[in-house]
Amino acid sequence: MKRTALKLFSAALFLLATFGAAAAGLPEILASFAGGTVTREQGVALARQKNPAVREDSGEFRALLRQVVDEELCRIALRRHLREAGFPPSAEMAYACLRQLYRSWPKPMKRPSDAELKKLAADPDTQLQLAVQWYLLRTMPETLKISEAQVEDFYREHQDRFRRPASVQAEVLRTAPTPAGRAAMAAAAARILQGEDFNRVAADTPERLDAPIPEETVAQLGAGLKEGTIGKVAELPSGYVLIRVVRRVPEGYYSLAEAQAYIRQELTARRAAEELRRIVSRQLPAMQVQYHF
Repeated sequence: MKRTALKLFSAALFLLATFGAAAAGLPEILASFAGGTVTREQGVALARQKNPAVREDSGEFRALLRQVVDEELCRIALRRHLREAGFPPSAEMAYACLRQLYRSWPKPMKRPSDAELKKLAADPDTQLQLAVQWYLLRTMPETLKISEAQVEDFYREHQDRFRRPASVQAEVLRTAPTPAGRAAMAAAAARILQGEDFNRVAADTPERLDAPIPEETVAQLGAGLKEGTIGKVAELPSGYVLIRVVRRVPEGYYSLAEAQAYIRQELTARRAAEELRRIVSRQLPAMQVQYHF
C-alpha cells in the first residue's frame, strides 16, 4: 500500500511539473513565490536525492533541477491548502492512518512492524499523501467512493497480487531467554510429550512470554511437522520456543472478501492522486511563482 500510494503521489506531482530551458549558472534563489522561496541549496539537495548519478554540470541535471523545484512547489501549495482547511500533515496523523490501513490487510499478509510504521509516518511525502486522503474523506467523501463492482474488477484483473503463500497455524509456547526460562520450557515440553494439553501446560508455565513471534519463524519451526505434532524446543535470541502444528494451509489465493479492504485502499489512493492534481492546479496560480534559472 505504502509503495503504491507514494508512486501515485509522486506521479501526480510529476504530471504537474513543467520542464523549461535552464540558463547558465544557478542563482541563490531558484524560484520565488508569494510567501517564500526555493533556494539553490534546497533544489540541489532534492535533485541529488532523486538521482545521485546525474552530473551537476550537465544539461540533464538542469532539467532534473527544474522537475524537483516544480514538485516542491506543488508540495508547498498542497501543504498550504491542507493547513488552511484544518488538515495539516503530521507524523502523528500519518501513524494513526497507517495503523488503520494495515490492520485491514488479510492475514497472513505481511504487515510492517510498529517501528516500520513509525518510520513510514516520519516521511514527509507519506504524511502529505495521507493528509490528502484524510481531508478528502471528511470534506468530499464522494470523490473517494468505490463501488463493489470496481473492487471485484480490480481483484479479477490483478489476481496474482492476491496469491497466498503456504502457511502454518500453530500453538506457541515461549519462555524467557534465561536459565529459569530454559528450565521452565524443559519441564513444559516433558509434560506435553506425556500427553497433557498444550494450552493448559502453556498457561501453567512460569517465565512464559505472551508476545507473538513472526509468522516466518513459526513456518520455519513447523517445517516438516504434520498437523497435531509437536516440534523440538528451539532456542532463539528472544527466548525458548515450542510449537504444536494445528493446521497447514496450502498455497492459494486470498478470497475477494479477504482482499476487498486492501483493494479499496489501492483504489482510494488512486482517486486521491487524481484529486491532488486538481487541488494543486487551483492553488499554484495564486502563489505567483517566478523562476530564476
